[in-house]
Amino acid sequence: MIHYLRLTNFRCFADVSITFPTTPGLCAVVGENKGSDYADANGVGKSTIYRGISWVLFGEFPGMNGTRSILRRGMPRGEAATGEALLDTKQGKLWIQRKRTRSKETVSFRLADVPSEQSWDEKVATEKIVEILGVSYKLFSQLLVFSGDFTFANLTDAPMKAILAAFCPIDVTAAQKTAAAAVAANAAKLAGARGTLASLTTQVQSIIKTRDDAAAHVLHWEAEHDQAVYRTEEDVLAGQRSLDLANADCTAADAARDSAKPPDISHLRASLASERTAYDALNQSYKSLVAEKDSLNATINHVQSHASNTTCSACGQALPTAAIAGAKSADAARIEQAKLRIAQVATELAAVVQKMTEISTRAQSIVTAINNNAQHEATYAALAAVATKRRDERNAVSNSLASARTLLASLKHEQNPYTFAVNQANTSIADLTRSIDVYTTDIRSFEQHDAALNYVSAMCGKKGLAHFALENVLPTLSTRAAIYLAALSPSEMSVSFRARTESGAEGFYVHADTKDGGEEYDDLSAGQQRRIDAAVFLANYDLAALTLWNPGVMFLDELLDHSMDMTGKMALLSLLSEYARRNNQVIFVVTNDRAVASERSMFQNVFCVQRSEGISTVSVT
Repeated sequence: MIHYLRLTNFRCFADVSITFPTTPGLCAVVGENKGSDYADANGVGKSTIYRGISWVLFGEFPGMNGTRSILRRGMPRGEAATGEALLDTKQGKLWIQRKRTRSKETVSFRLADVPSEQSWDEKVATEKIVEILGVSYKLFSQLLVFSGDFTFANLTDAPMKAILAAFCPIDVTAAQKTAAAAVAANAAKLAGARGTLASLTTQVQSIIKTRDDAAAHVLHWEAEHDQAVYRTEEDVLAGQRSLDLANADCTAADAARDSAKPPDISHLRASLASERTAYDALNQSYKSLVAEKDSLNATINHVQSHASNTTCSACGQALPTAAIAGAKSADAARIEQAKLRIAQVATELAAVVQKMTEISTRAQSIVTAINNNAQHEATYAALAAVATKRRDERNAVSNSLASARTLLASLKHEQNPYTFAVNQANTSIADLTRSIDVYTTDIRSFEQHDAALNYVSAMCGKKGLAHFALENVLPTLSTRAAIYLAALSPSEMSVSFRARTESGAEGFYVHADTKDGGEEYDDLSAGQQRRIDAAVFLANYDLAALTLWNPGVMFLDELLDHSMDMTGKMALLSLLSEYARRNNQVIFVVTNDRAVASERSMFQNVFCVQRSEGISTVSVT
């Protein structure tokens, strides 16, 4: 496949770069003369595209006539004509650059897996490129490019035979030596294939015995497995029933527990604590008042003792008579004040005692209520313990049921190991049987090859392998050409290549079977000849792509000329479109027929070569 082409100062191109389509299909190449009085588009440079490819690859092209036919007219001195191409080969991607000055031509190239680049002498480089491509310039120009001035069918015997021979170039002497070595190598391959076949057959027999032993256990395993599945299903059903009962018991226990739930008495306990605090405060006040009362009584007794005695009975102090007489009135006042305060204290004590009595009564009531609630709490705790026990029992039943269901799922998904062994054995037997078939075919092929090698050796001594190969190429070429011609002329004619001997020399000619009787190529009409040209070219291209190099790009220069009517041209375009799609080709149809190029549904791209003031450019639509 050719990917890229750039031509600088080459013929009518000053600087043109073309990226070739990667999608199979047809591309039209048309021309336009700008500012010219020419009515048609001849001479604008349409054919220069494939001539440029040919020059970059091989250093020559059809119609080349020395350096002057390469260099662009009017090219400034000191410049050179250059061409670059990137293409696929059997050895990988190949990049080529060819440069031509007025005195010298050089070539640089490199393969994708060879990083170095070297500039070679033109002749040496071209030989290396031909070696990489596997095709010469002659075969490229005559088999891979259709040019209006060349048709394979009208060649004379010598060039036609030379082209056919290129499909099968054979050195007779080397072939004889190769044939002898091939006979021995083929015998070794045959013996090896037979040994491998015997080994494979033994393996198959061993695997068949293993498979039959496994098959004997299949039914027994399935019966036991079905019993296990049945038992587990019964366990699941029983477990589900037990779980339903346990759920009912759990629900009943929860309901009984919830119905016996005691009321919240936290407010009673808070009230009791509050009452106790108040009682303690009142008790402290009571004690303080009693102490104060006792103190006041002691004071009264003390004062009264001072008033009636010369010596105080309370403290034992000796009181002078004059002091006693002066203090009586003051002591009487103090005693009166103390008695008044004692009366007040008695009243306050009575009030405190009343409040303490009330608090004691309320506290006793609260204590009674708390004591009564304790029995409810004990009942609730007992029922809660029962509910917890029922939940534990229910969880145990649920876990048992889950285990049974897991086991049942595992059993249902379990594969019969003996069935697996049987299937694996059958797969191995099938694989080995296919290998046996392959080796049986190889043995048959080796046996046939042995006979063919002996036949080829015999042919080497008689007529030569080149003639022997041509006898096989001609029928193939005829068959392919006939297929393509049938698509263009379904009922008009067929074509074949035939050998003939004149004056002891062998030659070849094209024979067409028409409605009017068999005719040679030169006797046909121009339209019939063009149809045969197309069929023969495609047949040749097929053989070249198979045996030589397939560039992935085909150029048809003026194949659709005015010798064919529009119906024939459309039939040929349909054939070419299908050929491109089937063979992964990009086919360039170079034409001056604007009616053909206007059929845009047939073309994925149209390359327009425009010429103005002696310089051509290429645009793509």
